[in-house]
Amino acid sequence: MTYKLGVLGGMGTLASLVFYEKLYKNTRAKKDQDHIDAVILNHASLPDRTREILEKRGEFLKEVREDFEIFNSIGVDYIAITCNTSHYFLEEMKKMTRAEIINMPLEALKEAAKRGKDITFFGTLGSIEGRVYKRYENELGLKINYPDKKDQDTLMDIIYRVKSDGKRHFSEFDKLLEKYGKDTTVITGCTELSVLDYKDAVDAMDVLVGVCLRKCGKL
Repeated sequence: MTYKLGVLGGMGTLASLVFYEKLYKNTRAKKDQDHIDAVILNHASLPDRTREILEKRGEFLKEVREDFEIFNSIGVDYIAITCNTSHYFLEEMKKMTRAEIINMPLEALKEAAKRGKDITFFGTLGSIEGRVYKRYENELGLKINYPDKKDQDTLMDIIYRVKSDGKRHFSEFDKLLEKYGKDTTVITGCTELSVLDYKDAVDAMDVLVGVCLRKCGKL
């Protein structure tokens, strides 16, 4: 048995569920056998990625290594990680596996660049401080902006409320999209934000789903 896709999830669990639902809904399939052979590891107990980055704890890579060992033993071709912030550790994670880890931030930025060069990033403070998206700014010829501190605090509150109670709509988020989407392209670079009901933004999870389908020959 050959599994094409490994999904490293649990960051958070609802976001991973939504990712797989989107993968299912966007696959051109008329029967079970048309879908992607995939393995999903919902490693919910992995350390909080933002705290790992801000506090330099060094625990995440130790714990995630076992997941890549499982993927290696199964022999998946591609790995999708349903957490933007965890891509701070991308280069270290690449060394743990023979499979191709799909670079969600880079792919999302490539998609956003089609709308314009001026980007506003919505995501975690860990992704901002860790330059998870900013590191590709020069390579892609983009200008990546961040919300002001008050609005970033609001985003962080929304992200952790999605994790805690699974709420899918926030009026505060709608206002932030309207505010920053007037003059720039907003990219939602946190998979908790990807579960919300909204439009008019480039969503990193949606882009990841599309790349997975294309690489697995299901688009």
